[in-house]
Amino acid sequence: MRGIMRYYKIWLPLLSIVLFFGLAELICRSFALTDKLNADFKFYIHNVDDDLEETFMAEDASLMWFPRPNYRNGLININSQGFRDKERTVKKDGNVFRILCLGDSSTFGWSVRLEETYHALLEEKLNKEYGRSGARFEVINAGVTGYTSYQGLRLYKQKGYRYKPDIVIFYLGINDSQKKFYLSDKQIIPDNILSNSNADIKNNLLLKLSSYRLLRKVIVNISGMIRNNTGEKVQRVSSEDFKNNILELNRSCRKNGSRLLLISIPFNKKEIDRLNLNAEAAFVLNELENISKTYNIPLIYIPEMSTGAPFVDNSQLFLDVWHPSPAGHRIIMERLYEYLVNYKLLPGNHT
Repeated sequence: MRGIMRYYKIWLPLLSIVLFFGLAELICRSFALTDKLNADFKFYIHNVDDDLEETFMAEDASLMWFPRPNYRNGLININSQGFRDKERTVKKDGNVFRILCLGDSSTFGWSVRLEETYHALLEEKLNKEYGRSGARFEVINAGVTGYTSYQGLRLYKQKGYRYKPDIVIFYLGINDSQKKFYLSDKQIIPDNILSNSNADIKNNLLLKLSSYRLLRKVIVNISGMIRNNTGEKVQRVSSEDFKNNILELNRSCRKNGSRLLLISIPFNKKEIDRLNLNAEAAFVLNELENISKTYNIPLIYIPEMSTGAPFVDNSQLFLDVWHPSPAGHRIIMERLYEYLVNYKLLPGNHT
């Protein structure tokens, strides 16, 4: 007993800390404090967009959120890797030509069946038209609702590169200009978290503690208001970071033997005008065009779903402002297919 009491200056503070956090955790769980406050990443999941449903999303320490593997409910079926796609093997067979589609809810296929999405239609057409060459085509849906270019970049660096895609398609940008939080995506999730897998595991384990989640939410929001001085919400991704995200993705793709293709964001002209969202559309479209021209990264235009002629009403190609209808997905597929064929990017298409 005397031996124990001799070291009380060491163990008593440690015991006090353990008891404090144990009591805090008990209180948080007993009164469901984190649930009521939508704490930590659940806070962001609930406050990004109407089409971002928390029920099929799991918090992720390095991506903010990611679909729950093997989730099944109505139109939404998530495979074992966390993608809204058919089952895929990470390892690529020698005769497989892979296309990885990075995107937000438009690529995810919001409110349309999986078989109606542009990537599913593209896979079907490529195998039908070019399967005779001996190649097998896989077009992987890596779209996640609510994602920005920053999250898309991180998703590629964390998961996407492992599939060894021959082509990576970038269909992101609409969520970048939104002002939802007091911190930008980059401030919420620093770049360096990806360089430390132990930190990633640790953070995901800590997210299971209600007391940690509550504390982190308070710190994140207070620090956000202090850091940005004005106390106003900021753009999720700045125009400079939007450019840098694409350039970093392009460097990563080249390093891994992939070719990056950008999609000029389609939009419902009638709804853009009605809701006065021309500035949001211009932000993405102008940035994509400037990046493409300056850094020689291919940009695929879909005129029927963007500018077109002034008298053309393309509403039937959309479900709302940005999300393509089944007819819109088919148009996107056709333009992608034409680009791949015309620029001879497919196996058996080089002569």
